[in-house]
Amino acid sequence: MERARQDAWVTGINNKADWRKVPQDALRNASNMDVRADGSLAMRAGFEQAYGGNDVRGMLALGEELLIADGADLIRFDARTGSSLPLAAIASAGRFVGDVLNNELFFCTENQTLRYRRGVLRRWGVPTVTAQPMPAVVASGGLQAGLYQLAMTWVDSQGEEGGTVLPIRIQAPPVRRCASNCRP
Repeated sequence: MERARQDAWVTGINNKADWRKVPQDALRNASNMDVRADGSLAMRAGFEQAYGGNDVRGMLALGEELLIADGADLIRFDARTGSSLPLAAIASAGRFVGDVLNNELFFCTENQTLRYRRGVLRRWGVPTVTAQPMPAVVASGGLQAGLYQLAMTWVDSQGEEGGTVLPIRIQAPPVRRCASNCRP
């Protein structure tokens, strides 16, 4: 992945041109940055740097906690204390997007789906069952005659249930009952 140029944006920001036709000396978009007269970038006036990373490509917020994608590191930054802590290894390039639901941050990297709340990072989603065992239907079973449909799902340690692919259909035969001298 080619790293973006850090200077020589002498014509400043051009967010009116089609994104495929932005001139070489113009910048399409920059958040909290100002373009200096010489074309270099500077932090927007009135702001100060709170975290200095090596290869920051995104940040997601959950209240005062920020999760920062810094190269292959997922960093937890506490805006109250200014402290940072590495949480996990993530894909070193690609997307880093998410949203908050019920005070929990759900987010995706290029190859992971994760969720974060109160210092705990875990996988997002319960695996889908792709193969189900076929139950044995026996004539002496307790099911009444009929067509039954059943499906299997996984439940994780938090009680969250995953999906299923296809339900199984089974046919329970009628139970033959006889009092005495029964013959097949």
